[in-house]
Amino acid sequence: MRILHVTNYHRNGGGSDNAWTRTIEMSRARGLDVHLYSKHSNDLPPGLPGKASAFLNGIYAPSARRELKARIADLKPDIVHVHELYPLISPWILPLCRSLGVKTVMTAYDYRLSCPIVTHFDGRELCHDCMTSRSGLPIVKKNCRHNRMESIAFALRHATQKNFRLFYDHVDQFIVLNPFSARWFTEKLGVASERVSVQPCVVDLPDAPVADPAMGEYVLFAGRPVREKGSDMLIEACRKAGLPLKLACKQESHPAILPTDKDIKCVLNKDRAELDEIYRRARIVAMPSLWYETFGLVAAEASALGLPVAASDIGALRHTVDHEKTGLLLPTGDVDAWAEGLTRLWNDPDKLRSYGKAAREKMKTDFNEDLAFDRLVASYRKVLA
Repeated sequence: MRILHVTNYHRNGGGSDNAWTRTIEMSRARGLDVHLYSKHSNDLPPGLPGKASAFLNGIYAPSARRELKARIADLKPDIVHVHELYPLISPWILPLCRSLGVKTVMTAYDYRLSCPIVTHFDGRELCHDCMTSRSGLPIVKKNCRHNRMESIAFALRHATQKNFRLFYDHVDQFIVLNPFSARWFTEKLGVASERVSVQPCVVDLPDAPVADPAMGEYVLFAGRPVREKGSDMLIEACRKAGLPLKLACKQESHPAILPTDKDIKCVLNKDRAELDEIYRRARIVAMPSLWYETFGLVAAEASALGLPVAASDIGALRHTVDHEKTGLLLPTGDVDAWAEGLTRLWNDPDKLRSYGKAAREKMKTDFNEDLAFDRLVASYRKVLA
């Protein structure tokens, strides 16, 4: 098979960038004829010119269409595998692929088809207003981007793809990362079930797990300390429970940390090795997300190290974490329930060890490269058939 991957790398990277990079590397290493057409948001000029370029190309990117058309004519791929198209490629390449007779597969790492800001979280709570809107006007009314002009731009982008049915009518097969997202596509978006496949992410298993999670020193939050990730709630829960908490992130402080919080601190990590060391000294890794996570990379990385995970009972986290087996699923946003659940697990060495052991085994069996590649190739064969 000759596969042309198409993607727009994000300015600051992230879980989806890591996931599609791994898919491309895995496909090439396992013998597929893999090629890449990509753009990078870092190439946008600074300031207003960059924002204007992102807006215009997100609506329609003529240069990307021309370049991709030439690339397809040259390569003659069997499949175009799309990952991210905004802001420099735009979904107008999808009808182009169809007109050229090339099958398209798209991996959905978020809720792009139903939410302009892809999270269904408006900055305060879960929101589904744009699912039935053809204009994207709700994002403007709520100012979900916390910038009026950006909210208008995202609304127009959403209205364009929805009214012209650029994703719905021109993607042959959607790949999602978990059964929750598969149900979302079929039940919420009305996509036929035969057009949706589940391919788990690949989670690398470190050679040596944590020796004994019961000896860990703190509860750990890792990732962006933004509202939808639930870091504010976790700080309040750990304060109430009297548990030490570390937030591994790219900033030295957090607005929810008070001067009296002596055991709640932000820790910086400059590379993967430092982050691994922070993981290995944790007793529990927490993922208190307030939105419908589509995978939960932090939960998976912790599980691979043999650490128990406390996660919100929402979205794909219900599939990444097995309640009372590899960790705990706790009520989303409930400070009291989180304080109680974390305290209970913190004080139970036997469960800490058994959950950690089971978590590592789950990553080994459910998120390995063999399974991911087999599912990927099955999706390709399905559209070619």
